[in-house]
Order: sequence, then structure tokens, then C-alpha cells
Amino acid sequence: MIQPDDNILDYVDDYVHGVLSDADAQIVEQYCEHSRLGQVALEEARRRYAALQELPASEAGEQLIQST
Repeated sequence: MIQPDDNILDYVDDYVHGVLSDADAQIVEQYCEHSRLGQVALEEARRRYAALQELPASEAGEQLIQST
């Protein structure tokens, strides 16, 4: 849960990845809607997310599988 003294920008990537609770997502969304800094951070987070989606999928190597 986002605390009152937390920096909302620290949660923008979590928001984009969809891992925040509904309440926390709403806090980040509202911040980004009303703050130019939040808007820029959200745009950058979306670019990072899109770049990650373009990477080819990879599977764990046999050695890693056997050791875990």
C-alpha cells in the first residue's frame, strides 16, 4: 500500500505492469493525470514496458532447471 510520504513516481512502473492494488493504481493514475512530471514518468514507463515486450522469449537452461 502506498504510504502518504512515498514518492508516487517510484510506483509508475508497477502501475504499467499491472501489479498494484486497485487503490494504489488509482493513486498513481490520478497523480499522473494531474502532474506533468507524472505524465512524463508514465510515458517513459510505457516505453520501457514496450521494449521489454519486444524481447524474444527465453527459457531457463537445463543446468538452472536441474539446480533448482
